[in-house]
Amino acid sequence: MKVFFLGHLNICHNTFLVPKSVCYNKVGRYDENYRIVSDAVWIRKAYQLGIKFKRIEECLFTLSDGGLSSGASEKDRRLFIDEVVSSYVKEFPFLSSAEAKNYIYLDSTIKELQIIGYK
Repeated sequence: MKVFFLGHLNICHNTFLVPKSVCYNKVGRYDENYRIVSDAVWIRKAYQLGIKFKRIEECLFTLSDGGLSSGASEKDRRLFIDEVVSSYVKEFPFLSSAEAKNYIYLDSTIKELQIIGYK
């Protein structure tokens, strides 16, 4: 039975490092049909295949704001949402596009409420 979970698994995907011998050979390559969410799709697949994750506290990279996935423009936000919806519907065919989009909006709303301290 496939475990049903969506989202990014709370993994800092922008500094996600994996050994090719263990992970890429087992999980496969990124789906290059996605411009933004291919890393999240790959991480979900790895997790479902039983790949173990380890958090490293040391700072290894410095990132700058304004990348495509930051949603800095309305066009980028729409592309992000469209790709997430597409990836959810592809992985979980029982979801309609509308249901996948509703989940994204609900998840975003919950995160915003947590940021402002609403319980």
